Formats: sequence, structure tokens, C-alpha cells
Amino acid sequence: MSFLTYCSKTWIISTGDEAHKEAAEMRFLRRMLHILWTDNQTNNSIFNRAGTERHLLKTVRRRQAEFLGHVMIKSKLENLVMTGKFDGKKESCQGLNFFNALTQCVNFFNALINA
Repeated sequence: MSFLTYCSKTWIISTGDEAHKEAAEMRFLRRMLHILWTDNQTNNSIFNRAGTERHLLKTVRRRQAEFLGHVMIKSKLENLVMTGKFDGKKESCQGLNFFNALTQCVNFFNALINA
């Protein structure tokens, strides 16, 4: 399913997008196992039959966290954009608030991935 995660590190995923991604993952599993949606099988039974679990969104979140770590390398243009810190300029409050929110998101995603 690598084509599903193409450029996923730059996606902005809303809760609606999460539902669509999970539905697509289920649709592909059902097709691979030749199970029609009219067969009334639960998602859990399909995961058990496939011997797997949901991992599409975990993969996307892990890639996003890795990409953010790459972007935050000092002296890079992306770091300046993310943090709002420019040489000789006062720090932008808006940039710092955005950076703090991103840091919290990364910590949350790392906790999800490592759990």
C-alpha cells in the first residue's frame, strides 16, 4: 500500500481525512481477501482473518514526525519558516505558538507510535 502513503509526510490530516484513510485501508483488505461489503463482516474479523491491524495512519504519523525532525535542523530555510526565528529580528509570537503546537503534536504522535 505504498501508493497510499505517497508524499504522506506533508499531508495535513483532519478527522474526516482519517476516516477516509481508514475506510480505504479496509476496502483494500476486503478486496485482497475477496470479501464483499454485503457479507456483513466486522472490521475486526477482517483484520483477524488478514492477520494484521490498522497501520496506515500510524505509518503516516511516523513519517510526519520524521519529516518534522528533518525540517527542524538548524540553519535551514524550513526551520526559519517553522519557528519564525530570523537573525536580527524579534521572535514572532505567532511562529512560536505554531512551533509549540507542532511540538505537542510530535510528542503525541511519538507516544502513539511507541505504544
